[in-house]
Amino acid sequence: MPDERIWFTDPFYEVANSAKDLLINWKIVDGEIHATGKDGKKLIYKINKYGNIIQIAIVFKGGKREDVPKEEQLTFKKIK
Repeated sequence: MPDERIWFTDPFYEVANSAKDLLINWKIVDGEIHATGKDGKKLIYKINKYGNIIQIAIVFKGGKREDVPKEEQLTFKKIK
């Protein structure tokens, strides 16, 4: 079974004591990547046609989903 963890550097995290602090669990739900951090916040990403991962929403602990405005979306570019 593949390891369902991925490393992200994200502005929603405070400065971490180690890279291990940035380790989050993720899963694919309805074509979106749902990544859950240690604080319980869920970050929602999509993969665009170029293979880049783009943050599109945040789901807070209470379950409220808030879309990230296009100009504030983070993009993780695919490295060839």
